[in-house]
Amino acid sequence: MGAEATMVETAPSAPYLSVMDQYGYQLGKVIGHGSYGIVYEAYFTKQKAKVAIKIISKKKASDDYLNKFLPREIQVMKGLHHKYLITFYQAIETTSRHYIIMELAPAGDILEWIQNSGPCAEPLAGRWFAQLTLGVAYLHSKAIVHRPTAFPGASC
Repeated sequence: MGAEATMVETAPSAPYLSVMDQYGYQLGKVIGHGSYGIVYEAYFTKQKAKVAIKIISKKKASDDYLNKFLPREIQVMKGLHHKYLITFYQAIETTSRHYIIMELAPAGDILEWIQNSGPCAEPLAGRWFAQLTLGVAYLHSKAIVHRPTAFPGASC
């Protein structure tokens, strides 16, 4: 009697998918840094749109931030809808990180714009100031106090 060979077929292992891949996001270049994380430009494949993703490391963030401030920030952002505020899209939490997905400001912030383009004309500055004022007024109407906004180099 010969020995019987037994073959065990195994399914090919599935390729590793990162959390961002699973949700349909492709990370791009770094566009900002913070105390607890990094902000990336990203592409949302399902909507074919660019977004910004703030990735917060749970290892770097304080317990107070993770348990008190971040949940409050996410809850507040979910309820804000105004044309002069960055739109919140989604929050994803894993065992090691928080991912905050929001609208991308393709031209960057005002400081970046001024650094790249030089001083802006008075009509443009007036338009930006009006938009800022309307955005802050909306926040106040929702009983949200925004921390002071400073414009480096501006003497008011």
